[in-house]
Amino acid sequence: MTVDLEEEQDPPSFKVARKKDKERLQKLLEEEAESLTELQKQIELQLEKDGQRRKLSQSCRGKIEEEQDTNKFIKESTFGVVRDIMGESVDDPEEEMILGLGELFILRAPSHFSWPTSRFVPKYFFYF
Repeated sequence: MTVDLEEEQDPPSFKVARKKDKERLQKLLEEEAESLTELQKQIELQLEKDGQRRKLSQSCRGKIEEEQDTNKFIKESTFGVVRDIMGESVDDPEEEMILGLGELFILRAPSHFSWPTSRFVPKYFFYF
């Protein structure tokens, strides 16, 4: 009797078990690949959100700076117009100063009112 070593001599139950193991392994690999692609999608979404936040914050900074420049220009031009209309001298110590406490509310204070900075003592102060 001769035995052919090239030919498979495994019992049928062993062949079925090996086939099931291969199927399980293939299924696990597919699930792992699927979970990795899902994780990649989540990472990409988060990166896109972060990129959008950066773009928004940069555009907001530009808008804020522009708004500050506009407000500064409006304040300076308003001070100039008020001084021209009032026709009063800034150096007159007996004059009253106007202190702004809001857009529509103006309070008058005596000229001896002390300002927080000693280098700049305006005659009129408006708060916008």
